[in-house]
Amino acid sequence: MLFVITSMARLGLSLTGSEILTPLKNGRLVFRVLLANFVLVPFLGFLLTRIVSPNQSLSTGLILLACASGAPFSIELVS
Repeated sequence: MLFVITSMARLGLSLTGSEILTPLKNGRLVFRVLLANFVLVPFLGFLLTRIVSPNQSLSTGLILLACASGAPFSIELVS
């Protein structure tokens, strides 16, 4: 866990202000990304639990993972 936290901090501190702000100037892109991460992916996770019908623990874990924006990719981003 400490490795993940320090790696993410290192990545964040290595960026300049313009590198962070430039993508945010495209409002349409920001809206689409937020919509996908906070609406579409959690809905697909919920839908998958209804289609596959795993046990209660797996359903809860899948929905939590779907609601955590970018969770499966955060490790790849910092490596």
